[in-house]
Amino acid sequence: MTRASKTPSATPASRSVKRLKQTSTARSSRSDATRVFALYRKNNCYYSGTVYSHSDKGPTRFVILFDDDDKEDNIDISKMRRCEPRVGDSVITNDEDMTGKITKGCSGESGTDILEVEIDHGAEIDHVEVPLKDIRIAARAFLSKWKDRTLTIDDIVPIIQPKNSGLLHSPSKSSVLSSISHRKALAKTGIILTFTLGFRDPESTRSSMEQRIVSNGGQLLKDWADILQITTKRTTTAKRWIITQQDLKYKPKAGVNKVILVSDDANQKAKYLVALALGVPCVALEWLDTVDDDTIESWSHHLLPAGYSEPLDARVSQLVDMDWGNSNEHLTEILSNSVPTKVFTGKSVLLVGTEYFPLPAKGRRTASNADKSPGSDDGVPRILLCMGAERVEVVPETKSASYDLKKYDYVIVKDESSSVYKNPGNGCCVSMQWVKDCLIASRLLPLRRT
Repeated sequence: MTRASKTPSATPASRSVKRLKQTSTARSSRSDATRVFALYRKNNCYYSGTVYSHSDKGPTRFVILFDDDDKEDNIDISKMRRCEPRVGDSVITNDEDMTGKITKGCSGESGTDILEVEIDHGAEIDHVEVPLKDIRIAARAFLSKWKDRTLTIDDIVPIIQPKNSGLLHSPSKSSVLSSISHRKALAKTGIILTFTLGFRDPESTRSSMEQRIVSNGGQLLKDWADILQITTKRTTTAKRWIITQQDLKYKPKAGVNKVILVSDDANQKAKYLVALALGVPCVALEWLDTVDDDTIESWSHHLLPAGYSEPLDARVSQLVDMDWGNSNEHLTEILSNSVPTKVFTGKSVLLVGTEYFPLPAKGRRTASNADKSPGSDDGVPRILLCMGAERVEVVPETKSASYDLKKYDYVIVKDESSSVYKNPGNGCCVSMQWVKDCLIASRLLPLRRT
């Protein structure tokens, strides 16, 4: 089994501990050397090991001898932390590839030190004992939660390097988990379903897919509002609705620590566009067909395109973290995900049209329609905020705007038939299709002008 094997072992009924292979030189000096968790580049995760030597690539770079005797050259000190696993740390078990939290720590002095890890399958919770060398830390969790365990150059004492400094091949990982039963393939996974406009029989397919998701431990999310809340309210008595980045909040949902969007194909519906803006993987329906008892294929094998870009004349790939979902922080810090290109970062935009700010029906105004929480009207503002916009102002017409049009970075209208688009004055007016094209292409595209 490789360092980050996705294939479960047969039936590890008992724990086996693989002893480290040590040369006499390493054994005589290792007790004084600095113990660390360090980056393993092949899968972008962090493993326990010992600082082996200084690297010849730079003064802040080192060779790391991992606890399975594999070496990694040229690791910068910024990609290392003190080997101090603590209660509450999120970890991934190498053998079963299960995410859990440490409930009983260890000194970190040896790769054979035993940790106790709690693994929450949703329907049940398992506690397993795992050797330190047989766990890894997802990069997102590591860089977010291990900031208090950084090192300085003066902290590091390397092993005296043996004469034979060739890098060794990584041996297989041993089985460390006790038998885990009743694990469900989609446990702790939130699924958002959407379909293209031309998809045949969407209701029947939706019903079938929903049943499959739930029966395999997943949770259905009706919309992004289930986990991304716009806290400011739109009132029909006001002339405008102003939303800032601070008004968009991640809302934890019990039993969900990762989210994936599933669709029959790429589309330009709000659900799909928000996923692209957030860097959430959008995968094909066929992914759900790969459920086999308690396993499912990696979503990365079923990625859909971001969409067709007319300006680029190409179907463009998504921009996602290929390790998405191996850390709770991917979801809890979803609004600060640095992988997708936030083309509207820091921008102030004005969204104009009754499509985005419906006017109240004439007649008696009631409490229920005079003050309501954003619902179906917040889809486009949510897209813009997820694209990085610092401030989104929504108005039915330009005369309701807070400022002159030239004060906004972009004035957005439904399409090019809009009178505002044809006569923008000093404002930079763009169509919603241009916004979608920028999102799909992950870049600001040239402005279209006739």
